[in-house]
Amino acid sequence: MLVSSESGVSRPGGNLGLKGATTSTAATTIDVSQPINNLAPGTTINVGGYVKSLLDAVSAGTVTFSLYFDDVLLDQLVSTPGTTKVYQMLSSPSAFVVTGGDSHTLKLRVEAAGFRGAIFAADDFYVIVASGPGDVPVCNPTPAPTRACFSAQSTNYVRNPGFDNDPVLDTAMAYWSVSQGSAYSTNSWVWDYAGRGGGNGFLGFTIAGDAGKVDSTQFLKQENINIPEGAIIDIRGYVNPRRASTVDKPLSLTLKFDNQVVQSYTPQTTGFTRIGTTFGSRSNTRVTIVGSGPHTLSLEVRTAGVENADIYYADDFEIKVVSGPGGLRLCPS
Repeated sequence: MLVSSESGVSRPGGNLGLKGATTSTAATTIDVSQPINNLAPGTTINVGGYVKSLLDAVSAGTVTFSLYFDDVLLDQLVSTPGTTKVYQMLSSPSAFVVTGGDSHTLKLRVEAAGFRGAIFAADDFYVIVASGPGDVPVCNPTPAPTRACFSAQSTNYVRNPGFDNDPVLDTAMAYWSVSQGSAYSTNSWVWDYAGRGGGNGFLGFTIAGDAGKVDSTQFLKQENINIPEGAIIDIRGYVNPRRASTVDKPLSLTLKFDNQVVQSYTPQTTGFTRIGTTFGSRSNTRVTIVGSGPHTLSLEVRTAGVENADIYYADDFEIKVVSGPGGLRLCPS
């Protein structure tokens, strides 16, 4: 990996930043370090710096940044599609006490693979003393930068994703609503055999007679999902169409977030399949939150020509935040 100080990669207000580039797609690691002297044991410090992946969001490459002080790992960031091309803060979770002698080392480790060319930029590293040995106050102290990351909830943003019975609301349809065109039965609901791998899942089915053949759409929705504008999310759910779509008997299943189509699926076979964004992959179009919310997740299932029949099962929906507003990294858990 080639590393140099260059203009054009610094943070706003700066002149120069560190830039790293590879000449091969093979896995490579580089350590950039600086000796930190005259820090006596017992000194309390804050440590940090700023790094940026230069990969395109759809690149197959990976970049991992690790910040060390005296070989102690303070913070680590694996670049994701939502956090590329944006400076991210690496920092100690809180102020910590220096141990050992008076000489120390600040180190940034960058590990990259699968990409050739400009990989990363880095700028504005700091070691700020919060107090001296024995908690002696610092004269004219410099405040440490506020840790910059987005605190996403660790749990699924979809409530009752698997249509389990909610003990408080006393219904397996807790937090979900359903509406439909005339061909669908109003008894479309949670059934104990319609889930993925057995158990609870939502079942949509049509009524008997010609009325059940009418071209109709059913809307399975969850509202009041609170995610801030500008965040990037992955969405998925599992659907099991009970027949293939044909020209005279069409069937389509469309997953939406608000008015954004996440994926539309026209089945050619039966069985559970995952629809949505492709979790963990760079080669997919994730969903960027538009508007302040609250937001709505919906599954729209259109059918025609088939009466008195199970149309689809649905189960195990999930929404996961990939990055915060403005490409901000997620806070370490």
